[in-house]
Amino acid sequence: MLPSMILMALIAQASAQSLVTYNCNTFQAACAQDVADGKTADSVCTSRFTACESCATQEHSCRVGAGENYSAQLNCTPAAQICYEQAVSGGTTLGYYGCTEALESCSNAPMTNHSFCASQHSACEACQEDEQTCRNAPGANQSLCSSEAGTCFEKAMEL
Repeated sequence: MLPSMILMALIAQASAQSLVTYNCNTFQAACAQDVADGKTADSVCTSRFTACESCATQEHSCRVGAGENYSAQLNCTPAAQICYEQAVSGGTTLGYYGCTEALESCSNAPMTNHSFCASQHSACEACQEDEQTCRNAPGANQSLCSSEAGTCFEKAMEL
């Protein structure tokens, strides 16, 4: 009885707070540095930050709606990871949201399944290696490399 009461109190407290696993402000700071370095346009940062915030809202809603349901909480994690990757990294595992960020998101999620996170991370790193190989090949089609990496990332997150 007591553990259930504690869990319900934590869920009620979390409902008042934002339940997200990726900090869009971290992305915004990294993107701003890229703007300062001339690597990207400010408009790109603004639109991707807005998309990131939308993902955070979706993730929060998913986690609040899942409540104590363990499998529903687990389903929120890959959905959020894919949303963040598409929002801020443009379909590449080498962007602002990649394997390291996905592992942190998975590990910081409520009711974390650490073996699931480790499996995801291993699969993601394989995607990252494949992407690097693709990009470094002579005459590489960079768009194709990004597309393949994005698809690989999505499959890795949904193990």
